[in-house]
Amino acid sequence: MATENIHSNRIKSWVPIILSSIVGLILLASGLQKAFEIDLFIHQMRDYQIITNPLLIIFSAWGLIVFECCLGTALIINFHPKIAVPAAGLLFLIFIGATGYAWVTGVTDDCGCFGSWIKRTPKEAMLEDIVLFAALMVAWKFNRSFRKWPFFMKEILTVMAFLAGFSLPITAGPLLDRINTAIAGPVKEGLEPFVLKDFPHKDLSIGRHIIILLATNCPHCKEEMDNLNKIAEDKTLPDVISVCMNSQKEIEDFIFDFDPAFKIYQIASDDYWRLLGDGKIPRTILINDGVIVKKWDFAAPDTEDLKAASK
Repeated sequence: MATENIHSNRIKSWVPIILSSIVGLILLASGLQKAFEIDLFIHQMRDYQIITNPLLIIFSAWGLIVFECCLGTALIINFHPKIAVPAAGLLFLIFIGATGYAWVTGVTDDCGCFGSWIKRTPKEAMLEDIVLFAALMVAWKFNRSFRKWPFFMKEILTVMAFLAGFSLPITAGPLLDRINTAIAGPVKEGLEPFVLKDFPHKDLSIGRHIIILLATNCPHCKEEMDNLNKIAEDKTLPDVISVCMNSQKEIEDFIFDFDPAFKIYQIASDDYWRLLGDGKIPRTILINDGVIVKKWDFAAPDTEDLKAASK
């Protein structure tokens, strides 16, 4: 009987720790993924339309990355569970509210939880967050133990997680450029250079060109294909090409389904997000000798507007 009680007590003590550690792993992975794809995460946060100020969106995205990295690490190593577990529960309540809002309103079809790593609809993300929140509540009720590690290892690991979440968006992504743009505003038309790294397909530094930024899985891009094709088929307009960051397989499937009248090329994700900035796809860009003349977002421009801007 005593052996059974000991066994039962061990299960009760380890189950909440295991549950909180699983949630911690998910938070840490989510935070690191967002840190490496900060541009994508900023756009995904903007799509929720809960925060609208560009600078506030950037700092909110950065702060959430730091918080997820620290909190995820604290849960994994069982560091101050009386604080970390309820803090994580509060965070998941915010996630449930945000994804539920997105699900009801339809403002976005991607929850933004794991960047480009794992795609989740707001509905799927909300249901998963409810399950993780329930796991945290179990952990909060039964996990009250806190054992110190030697040489302040728990504290050191948590600080390292903070530094990773804080520095990766700067070192691995263009966070400072995004902050500068949000403060100073976009470069005026006619002054911003058009730059694509390692683009051997066409020399875009000479002459006039029309560049279309799209995504093969973007519903609105698909809706605009007829209008975009009209632009490409108008021989009085500059040459048209399109760029995206989708895989070659996705591009081939898109070409098969929509038969575009223009070439579609794959570019690096950092180039793509830099060119998109705070705009919406499809984004049509008119360039002249490597300088951006004008941009049109979301809806394809009228051919007459393009001709007027091309003069």
